[in-house]
Amino acid sequence: MLTLCWAVVLLDCHGGPELVDFYEIATARRLIVGTQPCGGGDLSDCPLYGDPSFIVIGEVPQGVYEACTSWIPPPLGPGEVAYLAVTTVDQAGNRDTQECF
Repeated sequence: MLTLCWAVVLLDCHGGPELVDFYEIATARRLIVGTQPCGGGDLSDCPLYGDPSFIVIGEVPQGVYEACTSWIPPPLGPGEVAYLAVTTVDQAGNRDTQECF
């Protein structure tokens, strides 16, 4: 089981107070599809992953100081990696993945 905790979001992208509604939790699996040179003078091969497809698995309400979620990763096959992503959604429906204007 993986438990992920994070500090709550208090400010928006302009430094003003943020009114968070919830944190969206999503998971994805990625498969190693090959190798590529690691670069930076490293001559060894690094894994090359396929694109992940995230699936929303739940929502966590805004906490006072921190928010947490627990997750049991699915069984992984050879070369697979599991991801857990957290997206902040404010009371206006804006997401932290959107550009700030």
